[in-house]
Amino acid sequence: MLATFNPEISFLSFASFIVSSSVAHNFFDFIPAIVFGSGEEGAALVELQNFGELVFSDLMVLFAIGFASVVLSFILINHFGASLIKLATRLNYKKLACACFIVLINFLFNGFFGVVICFAGAIISKKTIDSGVMKSHCMGVLIVPTIIHYLI
Repeated sequence: MLATFNPEISFLSFASFIVSSSVAHNFFDFIPAIVFGSGEEGAALVELQNFGELVFSDLMVLFAIGFASVVLSFILINHFGASLIKLATRLNYKKLACACFIVLINFLFNGFFGVVICFAGAIISKKTIDSGVMKSHCMGVLIVPTIIHYLI
């Protein structure tokens, strides 16, 4: 949002703004959770309950882990962010949701091997359609995964 309001802001400064605001939010959420035993986010309280009584070295380890995750996320955003944004704008979310639903239902009813066979059938059918094979030959798309299923 900040980059759309001010076009002079570079992607690097925008990414560093997002990462630094996330770190500040997490930092200022841990302070009341540590001092008062309550906070806005439930995640901080759950983590504090898992740790039990915290000493200064535990807090430093927590903040070091948080800082390392922020640095890693900044590097990943800087490296892959622009291409992921371009990819997200080109995706057809209706088809993606349909494919995820099919894979989920297939996994629930058939397990891991059902998903493997589903992907094998999808790859074979995509190959036959792209190569210009007649539609009657697509029966192999159904036969080959079925044979694989009953042989395994």
